[in-house]
Amino acid sequence: MKTFSFKTIFSLVTILFSGLFAPQASAQLMNKLKKNLTESLTSSPRDKQITKDTTFYNLAISQGSKVSFFDNREDNQNAFLLGAKNYTDNSGNNVVKLTRAEKVFDSNRSGSIALNISKWSARMNFLGGLNYLLDENYGGSLATSYLSDQILSAYNDNNLFEVVEVITSNNSLDLLEKYGLAKTMMNMAILHHSQGQFTIAKSYYEQTETLIKEQISPNSQAMASVLNNLAVLYKDLGQYTEAEKAMAECLRLMAKNGSDDQMEYAVALNNEAILRFELGRNEQAVSSLNKSIELAAKHINEKGTDFTKLKINLAVIYQNQKKYTEAEAIYKELLELKEKRFGKSSPDYAEIQNQLAGLYMELGRTDEVEGLLTSAVEIYKKKLKEDHPAYAATLRNLGKYYYFTDQYDKAVTTFSDVIGIYERNFGNNHPEYLGTLENMAVTRWKKGETDKADSTFGALLTKHMDLLEKYFGAMSENEKGKYWDKVRPSFLAFYNFAAENSSKKPELATRMYEAHLSTKGILLSSSVKLRQNILNSGNQPLIDTYLNWTNLKESLASYYSLSKDELKEQKINLDSLESSANGLERKLNQMSGDFSDANKLPSVKLADVAAKLKAGEMAVEIITYPSFDKSLTDNSKYTFALVKNGATSPELVTISNGKDLETRYAKAYRNMVTNKVEDAITYEQFWKPIAGRVASSKKLYMSLDGVYNQINVITLKAADGSYVKDKHEIVLLSSTRQLAQTASAKSASKNTVLVGFPNYGSKSTLSPLPGTQKEVQAISALAKTSGTTADVYMQDQATEALLKDQVKNPRILHIATHGFFLQDVAGTDGDKVLGVEISKAKENPLLRSGLFMAGVEGTTGSVENKEINTADNGILTAYEVLNLNLEQTDMVILSACETGLGEIKGGEGVYGLQRAFQVAGAGSIIMSLWKVNDEATQELMVNFYKEFLKSGDKQVAFAKAQNALRTKYAEPYYWGAFVMMN
Repeated sequence: MKTFSFKTIFSLVTILFSGLFAPQASAQLMNKLKKNLTESLTSSPRDKQITKDTTFYNLAISQGSKVSFFDNREDNQNAFLLGAKNYTDNSGNNVVKLTRAEKVFDSNRSGSIALNISKWSARMNFLGGLNYLLDENYGGSLATSYLSDQILSAYNDNNLFEVVEVITSNNSLDLLEKYGLAKTMMNMAILHHSQGQFTIAKSYYEQTETLIKEQISPNSQAMASVLNNLAVLYKDLGQYTEAEKAMAECLRLMAKNGSDDQMEYAVALNNEAILRFELGRNEQAVSSLNKSIELAAKHINEKGTDFTKLKINLAVIYQNQKKYTEAEAIYKELLELKEKRFGKSSPDYAEIQNQLAGLYMELGRTDEVEGLLTSAVEIYKKKLKEDHPAYAATLRNLGKYYYFTDQYDKAVTTFSDVIGIYERNFGNNHPEYLGTLENMAVTRWKKGETDKADSTFGALLTKHMDLLEKYFGAMSENEKGKYWDKVRPSFLAFYNFAAENSSKKPELATRMYEAHLSTKGILLSSSVKLRQNILNSGNQPLIDTYLNWTNLKESLASYYSLSKDELKEQKINLDSLESSANGLERKLNQMSGDFSDANKLPSVKLADVAAKLKAGEMAVEIITYPSFDKSLTDNSKYTFALVKNGATSPELVTISNGKDLETRYAKAYRNMVTNKVEDAITYEQFWKPIAGRVASSKKLYMSLDGVYNQINVITLKAADGSYVKDKHEIVLLSSTRQLAQTASAKSASKNTVLVGFPNYGSKSTLSPLPGTQKEVQAISALAKTSGTTADVYMQDQATEALLKDQVKNPRILHIATHGFFLQDVAGTDGDKVLGVEISKAKENPLLRSGLFMAGVEGTTGSVENKEINTADNGILTAYEVLNLNLEQTDMVILSACETGLGEIKGGEGVYGLQRAFQVAGAGSIIMSLWKVNDEATQELMVNFYKEFLKSGDKQVAFAKAQNALRTKYAEPYYWGAFVMMN
């Protein structure tokens, strides 16, 4: 969480796309168009307008500052409800009746202007454009009552694409009318995009893309425009690979059509720069942005707002690179420019002051910050209303300045004013309201007002949990990740506050523990698989209902960012929409029995966990989070929440040197274990801080977090020569909330599926594992003698396709093969690593973890297939494991190297095979933390099955198998490599 950040980066979206033909062919286009016009007026304003409609770009700000030219206007917004009008000739005479296509273009122009003022007005104009294409006799005002019932009902029911199909099925549409239809669909996409309704926007963009590809030309300038806007959308969704591909193709098409010296190319370069900036490629971002600025200077006024935003983007990137001198020079240049043009009292001038204040704060030049912010606040107060978002945002920045300079009384007063503005005008679900509430909570904490801070944090987290409960289940994986990245800092700040003050207020420890129980593993949960199951079900009514629900939820979430006036103006009734969403949820509950549970956050309380514990047992929840100074830092802490039977609050033990644990001590542990060296170091760091607190509890139910997922705690050796295993029975859980949850019913079948000793191929790049053959054969024999059915698949039968298509809900799934986890991947986009495209693997850790299956050597060198989910390339990635049919599987055993590794995410666990098999439905999972001796693994597994098939107790059987191996091999390298989860 960066509680003091004023930096704003602007992304330009193309509202109008240029014509079918390259600029040099515009005269030919005009000649063709003139023949189709009812009354052509040579060199008239009408001809010029058509050229503009079909050739040039308009630009709009899709994100960044809320202060723009249109926001500051006092004009009557109803003026933008005017529909298509007639044009005159150069003398102002001879009123011309417009063609249907011209009416569509004119309606889009009105909508584009209204987009920055009134979303409702923009929507009515864009819908009016469709109305013209549906009814060529339609004309007059575009007030709601004049739109056809077909258009309005289709829009309200999210069936507008059906209207588009009716229009496109009309073969009488000429080229210009097709152009008008595509423009209208593009603008509808931008309208939804600007409101944060990304799923709906994506549908409109894709519909436009198809329309241009089929009706105009796939290599046209128009297609480049769609790709530009899709790239911005993908960036906003966090789908960076798709964004890069779309942007590269956009630039290629623009160059091909000869517009790489036009303003639209400068727009695309700017957006490419922002994308590279978000990916951390700052030097490339600067290069793209400098090209954009150089080109834009040839086409637009260097004193204008759009050019200013390009310069601000460059300053922000310089600031991020710590090139403060360059950033300051740009801000000062812009201030001088705005002063000459508008004086020192324009909102544009205030915006630059805001940016410069952020730079000075970062530089520690705090004596220059207050004056800049105070001036900006006063400008906004005079030029805009006090409830304007720009005024509230700048006032909030002033509050942050007071907070960071220890002027806590002023900070509290300022934040209180901002909270009031947001609450009155936007409501208490608005993200800026919640952000300011967090600022207030932290300020009261640092001011020493523990009770008030507690109350404010309580209100903040309650609201966040409520919004997560309502909307998280409807989001895609990428959307969840981006949303949680924004919300999670509030929880992390609270964890710091709670851990620091729990000795004075024990209830804070309880709330910290319960908040973690509710949110741990929130990104990869059962809702992920439920979404995939529904969309792949083939049940169209269920799919349609689910998509309507997710679209409505997305719309509701975006509407919370609107002010009350904006909601009224756009005629949005939140109560009605929420009622509709609830109705769809009830319908989905009836259609899918798993829907309700999958989309609820866990509601386990401390008392629920404590009640399940017996004497001599303890629940240990490890919580990792960045430490907090004035904001979250790069260091981390590990808090152990210890819960005993009957506890009213957990006991908290905090280790503050988390960064050392994650680096030097984790590396030391792994080196000493794998090299079989006596370890006299890591026990002191990882376990001794809690050793005395857990000494009286023989059985510990532990939920790991952070670096503790990379070590096996039972192998930590104390100074007296004993291991943690000698003093405690450790039961590993994904979360200690599982103690209070009813386990899902697993298969009553005794069926065991054994997969091992794959035939990797003839290249010998992977060494065969003869020990796995003996392992599978021995386990199969044991299963048969105990009356358990065992299906064995080895050599050419041990395929990826077998696991994906044939294996369905066995009681036990045992896989013995090579496993892998790639911490980092290097290469250029388009290359592959282990069958997965480099760019995809970088983004998703589930693609960097997996199992090698039969035939892998024959496919890993191929770069022909760019799909992630290849049918059978011999590599079963963790991403593919998510979709395995294991909902009733009691246990998965991964007898392979490093199957417990993955990317560690605080509060999320391990993104790798472990997590993927859990989401797929598996109960218990046995996996390894380091490369394992083949013979020792075989012996451990056989001993485990002997004990398990006799007793039926997994935990006891696993512990006995480890003990048996320990009598033969004293080093933890052998007996401590595998762990059992759940």
